[in-house]
Amino acid sequence: MPTDYRALIQDRKAKQTRPIVRHAICLAPELYADLEEATEELRHFTVESIGEDDEDAPPRDRRGGGLSAAKAGMEAARVRVAEAEAKIAEVSVLGVFKAPSGVKQAESHDSIRKAQEEDPERVNQIVLEHAKVSVLEAFDRFEVAGERVDLGRDDLAAVLDEWSHGEIVGLANKLQSASVGAPDLPFSVQQSLLSRPSGKTSKQP
Repeated sequence: MPTDYRALIQDRKAKQTRPIVRHAICLAPELYADLEEATEELRHFTVESIGEDDEDAPPRDRRGGGLSAAKAGMEAARVRVAEAEAKIAEVSVLGVFKAPSGVKQAESHDSIRKAQEEDPERVNQIVLEHAKVSVLEAFDRFEVAGERVDLGRDDLAAVLDEWSHGEIVGLANKLQSASVGAPDLPFSVQQSLLSRPSGKTSKQP
């Protein structure tokens, strides 16, 4: 059956389909400290163990028959890293956002510029305020493992109240970047478009 391309365009317009952006949000960020410590410990013992498996390396005392202190420490650190990552995963969700349209982006940029011209002493605060608004407007839902979570825009606003300037502006920029250009089609799809016959499109009324 031929593809009705015009129907696809109209359907996209009706649904206001936009590029989807998923952003991981940890609701207990203090756990990152444990992960950082474990990761640093793993890095330390990994460096310490370098060369132990070289044939020319001097023999080490392993009368106990087990791993060297460095390798034992490395294995223990790997366990700590895995445990820290698991704890973070338990308290994290995916924020699902719809990237803003070109019109929305233009309006936002004009609004920021006008506000900064009117109040030049609040340049950074204005950027932060507009970034927060754009994030909240783009929000669609929270999900975990593909399932919707019973949290909404008010919950996201509460999270943003505790975020740093960089976190909020960074997410806003991520959403803006998703609308900058269309993603490249996979090479196989591009090839098929060059070789297969096109579907029929209904005539304009």
